[in-house]
Amino acid sequence: MHHHIRRAASRSLAGMIAVLGVVCLAPARADFVPGGGNPAADCYMGFDVTGITSSSGRIECTEGDPCDTTCGDGKCTFQFEICVNQPGVAGCTPPANGLRSVNAPGSVRSGVPASLTGPSCGQMVSFDLKLKGHGKKKNKRVIRTRATAASPTKPGKDEDQFTFVCLPRTTPCPSSPSAAFLQ
Repeated sequence: MHHHIRRAASRSLAGMIAVLGVVCLAPARADFVPGGGNPAADCYMGFDVTGITSSSGRIECTEGDPCDTTCGDGKCTFQFEICVNQPGVAGCTPPANGLRSVNAPGSVRSGVPASLTGPSCGQMVSFDLKLKGHGKKKNKRVIRTRATAASPTKPGKDEDQFTFVCLPRTTPCPSSPSAAFLQ
């Protein structure tokens, strides 16, 4: 009897470890930004934006913050990768047969991953978004994308809208550690 209980507990523990291994094996990227739209398709395609964590398609950056490459130049330079088939996004299962296509505007099209069959990200792309009003007013740019799943996946499409917003800096630019060292 005692041996039977130990064997059942051992099987139960092995089962729990297997489940945890599957759940922990492929978490979503920490800074994966889904573009909104249908939550059941949010893992099909999104952006991995440097210095940004957002659960919606609104990506805000204050000029000179870690999401920008240079402080004091009157613009935000956004850098990101287009990522597809991302596991770990709540309420979404990546298409078993991958994606059939990803449509992105010309300025970011070069970032679409070469492989659309598993979790992957394309090459880093970037663009500048200048502040308005001589660097005193925010500016925004909207990028629309569409990912189409291979049949028979439902929902069949992930249509997203990403709104990039550059906000003016209200405090002095942070000094870099290397600049402070050189003084």
